Amino acid sequence: MDAALSDRLRTSAQDREISAAVRRERARLLAFIRSRVLDAAEAEDLLQEAFYELVAAYRLMQPVEQAGAWLMRVARNRIIDRFRKRRPELLADQPLAAQDADEVNGLEDLLPSLDDGPDTAALRELLLEQVEEALDE
Repeated sequence: MDAALSDRLRTSAQDREISAAVRRERARLLAFIRSRVLDAAEAEDLLQEAFYELVAAYRLMQPVEQAGAWLMRVARNRIIDRFRKRRPELLADQPLAAQDADEVNGLEDLLPSLDDGPDTAALRELLLEQVEEALDE
């Protein structure tokens, strides 16, 4: 048997294994991701990333023995990566509802200015920490 034919047969067998794993694990994996990610589009993206890694592993001649467990681990790692990449929203950046132009437009307007010196800056940081702690409770 020549090398090209054996490569095609091996690729065909890999494709069947990958397809079977995708069919078998898709619903369970998507449910796992959706339980941790609220946005449906983002959950679908994470699912596709996990399947892409499965295909890449097979193409690199690193077949996966327990595809379900392997895919769950990959999905969990991708979810963690997404949360790490997200920039946390700062409370000071959140606008407050203002009725007219003279009213406060955000938390920034309520806090002491950073330009008033180091003591004021320290007080500002302390106030922000206390507000965030109160919101976490």
